[in-house]
Amino acid sequence: MKKLIPLSLFILVSCINPQSYENKGKIVDSMATAVTNENKDIPFVEAKDLMVQMQQKSYTAILVDARSQLEQATSMIPGAVPKHIFEENKRNFRDKEIITYCTIGGRSSAYSRELMAQGYKSTSLKGGVLAWAQEKGSFTLEGKDTKKVHFLNDAWNILPEEYEGVSP
Repeated sequence: MKKLIPLSLFILVSCINPQSYENKGKIVDSMATAVTNENKDIPFVEAKDLMVQMQQKSYTAILVDARSQLEQATSMIPGAVPKHIFEENKRNFRDKEIITYCTIGGRSSAYSRELMAQGYKSTSLKGGVLAWAQEKGSFTLEGKDTKKVHFLNDAWNILPEEYEGVSP
């Protein structure tokens, strides 16, 4: 059942032109809520709350981008570590909170669950990069600000107007 929700969301989103969406924020929120409802065993953090936390001097969580390297090559949330790099060094972070993210929350929820099973404290970003963009969050590429966000196909491009979706 848990695999059916993201698949159903993908099929639904694939059938319509994302650029014609009137209420992109509401669509992102609905999709993110569906993911969180299917992953009740995973703690989630809202994008706006994470933004506030990241501004605190006491912020010590490790932000992990669970998307593919292809997606990461377009942009990442500032301060994030690619999943493959984190995996190489994760034993050094057993005492830290690990916050995972992806496009909408499906992959990051699965990764958080995996980390929790290994004894890590892990949280997933509710709504992923889509929610982050809806909250006007910044993205970087090689240390420079960018408004580009990669998607595996145009159907997932539910970004606010000031951002640019990139797909193969």
